Amino acid sequence: MSMNVALPSLVRIFDISYNTAQWSITVFVLAMCFTMPIAPYLSRLMGTPQTLFVGMCMFTIGTIIGSLASQEFSTLIIARFIMGLAGGLLIPVSMMIVYEIFPSNKRGAMMGVWGIVVSIAPALGPPFSSVMLGVFSSYNSLFYINFPFLIIMFLLYRGYKSNQKKRGNFDALEYLLLVIGLISFLYGTTELSHSVISGLIIMGVGIVSLLAYIWRTFKVVEPILSIDVFKVPVFAYSQALVAIATFSQYSILVLVPIIIVEYMNFSEVYAGFFMLPYALISGYFMSLGGKQLDKKGAVPTIKKEF
Repeated sequence: MSMNVALPSLVRIFDISYNTAQWSITVFVLAMCFTMPIAPYLSRLMGTPQTLFVGMCMFTIGTIIGSLASQEFSTLIIARFIMGLAGGLLIPVSMMIVYEIFPSNKRGAMMGVWGIVVSIAPALGPPFSSVMLGVFSSYNSLFYINFPFLIIMFLLYRGYKSNQKKRGNFDALEYLLLVIGLISFLYGTTELSHSVISGLIIMGVGIVSLLAYIWRTFKVVEPILSIDVFKVPVFAYSQALVAIATFSQYSILVLVPIIIVEYMNFSEVYAGFFMLPYALISGYFMSLGGKQLDKKGAVPTIKKEF
């Protein structure tokens, strides 16, 4: 499901501005900030299969609420928030499963497959979403497409066995600082379109909170997210590149459908399929990168990209 193609429809249906409609996307990302940092701890506490199952159930609840949502935009936001909480669990846990199941000499190729699913899903979503909007003419139809995949997920889950439970350390202050920092910074960027001053203030709160989180990581034995990995230059540079690429990706995925539908007067279906080449190219290079990782290792592969 992809909400970016549906933004023009949401504006018409709910009689709201594009800034308001964009919250259907923003709230999903903000919700992920609550659960993604704590996913490894929950996986150790409950076990990877149980954490995966919790995420699947939450995503199903959000999908049901969204598919039955009335003409209240707030109901849609609630559905998207719950789905974002689920996404914050499913993405890191699915990565853990790849590392648990496959040996080291095959992880690169399998992470390439994982990367295809995670990275090109936002680009493959528009074609599917545009078709659903064209057939059903209702934003609720965007949630219908999730049900077949959810059924497949629950069927596959029955045969999945994994690691044993292992209780780990959890520092509540560290978690709160990280969540407040991430949410404040992300919310501040969206607030910039309304008020530059308030947006910068909120972003400043986020930066201060993140700096406090970094300070806190040196005081605990098992930090939620270790900062030490950024001492490796190649890793730090690669993550900066990923951040820039992701920022550009989501900017394009949100703005291009609006331009095509509203300013070029094409249909949502055309806007969706316009994004399809991006998905195919991303998928190819994800697969290629994974194979190179198995053959040459992480450092040579990353250096090659630079």
